[in-house]
Amino acid sequence: MISESQSDIIAALSNPKNYPYRVKSVEVRQSHIAILFLAGETVYKLKRAVLYPEADLSTPEKRRLSCVREMKRSVIYAPNLVEKIESVRRLPNGKIVIGGTEGVEVDTVLVMRRISDKKLLNNLLPSPKFDRFEAMDLAECLSDLHKKAKIFHNKWGVDTVKRLILETESVLSCFCPDIFPKKRVNELTCKNLKLLAEQGRLVKLRQKSGFVRKCHGDLLLSNIAYEDDQFLFFSPIEYNENLCSIDTLYDLADLLMDLEAKGLRRLANILFNHYMAYMNDLSGFPLLGLYQSMRAARRAAVCAKKATLLHGWDRRRMVKEARHY
Repeated sequence: MISESQSDIIAALSNPKNYPYRVKSVEVRQSHIAILFLAGETVYKLKRAVLYPEADLSTPEKRRLSCVREMKRSVIYAPNLVEKIESVRRLPNGKIVIGGTEGVEVDTVLVMRRISDKKLLNNLLPSPKFDRFEAMDLAECLSDLHKKAKIFHNKWGVDTVKRLILETESVLSCFCPDIFPKKRVNELTCKNLKLLAEQGRLVKLRQKSGFVRKCHGDLLLSNIAYEDDQFLFFSPIEYNENLCSIDTLYDLADLLMDLEAKGLRRLANILFNHYMAYMNDLSGFPLLGLYQSMRAARRAAVCAKKATLLHGWDRRRMVKEARHY
């Protein structure tokens, strides 16, 4: 649910004349949580004024705090990507500008350096330039991040996993029958709850054994870049602790699921095998199917939300993507 209109801010950030340096044009990209304004070599990220079960960005203060948290988390996953945080201000004459001290602060943006689209894994793959050895390097990089992450022994219990399954069902049901058949949504939920009941003891064991950690939380191919033989992980989740204080295998499952969705099972297998070797974590394997299913369902829900913001061919494409997941 959109809590307030940001139409005048979006219009201003879409105008090349409103930037503090010369910009020929501004490309606008939207998600259900944020809007990206690609202005030359710089990207400005505006958090949407939304109130979802999993994300409360309904006030300017909450959006500023979200920007601060994302900047801090990005230091871990993509050093030197986020350059600074700037205020969006309304001048006495009504004009909206980025930065400065005049006028009233009405919102906040993250200022980031732009990464070429060609270097994002969702665009790069499949490619002969990214094969076995690159997948092995990605597995090592991700396992290193997980090994260094903060451990929680009181998060990601069975109740948390069950709540995520039911929250996803609630969101998917909002798009029945227009996008998803209600029967399929119900069947998916029942199967995942059944799997959780069967593996509940393992979920608890992993919690006690230190596999619940502060993770990225959104490891889709579109959130990973391969630049100068280094991996950069975009947009770590900062708006909901329950979505990033998770089982490390649930974090990995997002990436494996997205590779599978793109038809890249071979790379997914290589990544999985080498990650498991680095983490020595084969005991969690029985949970992988449940976690991948949960990830695919949540991704379908996100695509459905995004489709409501689009029109024409873009909307049809996003609906097709939602159904695919």
